[in-house]
Amino acid sequence: MKFEIKKLEINYSNLVAIDNIDKLKSEIGKGNNVIQFSEIGMKNLLVFFTIYNLNKDAIAEKESENFKKEIISDKFSIYKMTRQFMLFMIENFDTITQNELKSLTEASYEKSSLFSNSTILNFADENVLDPFLSFRSYEYGNFILKSLTNDCFKDLSISDKNSIINRVIATNNFITFFKPYLQQITSELSKNEYLILLYIFKQGFFPKSVTMADKLVVGEITQRQMPLLHKRHQKLKQETLQILNKIRKNRDKKRRKGPRR
Repeated sequence: MKFEIKKLEINYSNLVAIDNIDKLKSEIGKGNNVIQFSEIGMKNLLVFFTIYNLNKDAIAEKESENFKKEIISDKFSIYKMTRQFMLFMIENFDTITQNELKSLTEASYEKSSLFSNSTILNFADENVLDPFLSFRSYEYGNFILKSLTNDCFKDLSISDKNSIINRVIATNNFITFFKPYLQQITSELSKNEYLILLYIFKQGFFPKSVTMADKLVVGEITQRQMPLLHKRHQKLKQETLQILNKIRKNRDKKRRKGPRR
């Protein structure tokens, strides 16, 4: 029997309803030690456990509580993007797995032993973590790359975008055009961070040229270095915006100089 992997259906209109971390906080925050979760609460709990267990070994003990708060923060971040992607994974569960999820919501749990509950943890590992790290990696990379790019390019006008695209085409080489700008970066960036910056520009200006391999690279880098990229996210955004600004300024300088006589 052939195992068929279906492409994730991502319904952004449903995101507000499913990405409801306040529902989980409310259910955990109730006074009783025994908890029964709603469907939304359980989905968010599974995602929280998955992100926490995937990255906990990279987090210093003194930062553990802050790490938990960052996972459930509504601030736009690598953790929030990952949380949303995993929720879309859960929304795409097959019928059998959906029924297993339903049975989790019908059970009661002791709050004091929630982090060691083998039933929930095993379900999260088998149905969220394992697919996330294997056959969903490239889709995760695609989701992260699009989310990062949309955040960085949201204030770029269509005319500026088209102007940059035309200038890149004129050089006939994407890397040749952006390399001088990347070399001007004064911050200490890792090779992986430089790669992600390049992919952001590629996604922003030439999305059809982004390959499955590119998406897989972004997915695997983010999976391996999630806590680091979470901390560096704003720096990467800052560098992206500075490069876009430099490109615009260079264009304006050339316009002021005018054609040679």
